[in-house]
Amino acid sequence: MNVSSRTRGTIRICYDYQIFVWQRYGGISRYFVELASRIQAYPGAQVHVVAPFYRNNLLAARRDIHVLGMHQPKDFPRSVGMFRRFDSACSPALLSVYRPHIVHETYHWNHKSSNRRAKAVVTVYDLIEEIFPDLFPGHKNTIEIRRSVFARANHLICISESTRTD
Repeated sequence: MNVSSRTRGTIRICYDYQIFVWQRYGGISRYFVELASRIQAYPGAQVHVVAPFYRNNLLAARRDIHVLGMHQPKDFPRSVGMFRRFDSACSPALLSVYRPHIVHETYHWNHKSSNRRAKAVVTVYDLIEEIFPDLFPGHKNTIEIRRSVFARANHLICISESTRTD
């Protein structure tokens, strides 16, 4: 569907690149692939994944999800960092064309994916570093980044009741 053919009453949802650059396979990326696929099955929902360069094989295998980007099947030295920086720089332009109502950030990096008009949604997977900080002495930066990401979100989704309680 092309951007100019949107109709009234349509909700535009984007998932960002973060987890799809980082994971080839994994539980978090599977969660987002399934979520995107199921939400776009609803009438009036337009779902896109904005990932200019992504490594995730789960996403690449799905033909029912609209991806604004290109799958990178092979890794090379420092490819994850390079793709992350490139996607971080290019995603705002793609989002400005698509103009989503909601941007669902797929991981907790210190880079805001949504613009001012779009609502930001963030999924909370666990808070293990916050609960047991002594076991993760090098993760103080992770805790600060997550705190910042959660604070800027319009809505948080917790994957379990235990996570919500934490």
